[in-house]
Amino acid sequence: HYAKHIFEMVMTKKGHIEKLVEIAPPDLALINNVSYVHIENFVNLEGIWEAKSEIFSSKKTKIKLIHESLLSYTKDPSIETFSTKKVPNPLPFHEEQFVWDIMAARAVA
Repeated sequence: HYAKHIFEMVMTKKGHIEKLVEIAPPDLALINNVSYVHIENFVNLEGIWEAKSEIFSSKKTKIKLIHESLLSYTKDPSIETFSTKKVPNPLPFHEEQFVWDIMAARAVA
């Protein structure tokens, strides 16, 4: 028997996620979006991607997932994609970010 934990690793600057990964290296890591919500400390979305992709930096990370819309940011063949095309219906909310979060959790499950 072993415990399973899910952590959301957040960042506002490059290096934040890398420090969190050193503390709690994930077996499975997932990025579900790259958006302008974090732009205050970055020049562009590519910089945000680079900071978020620090979640894949641990050798302990065996499964790496990204939303299919992010595939253009990486050429890493070890990264797999997931889709939000089949959204469960009905959902109790309409905010797109919540839908992506649920689909990300479903992909992990």
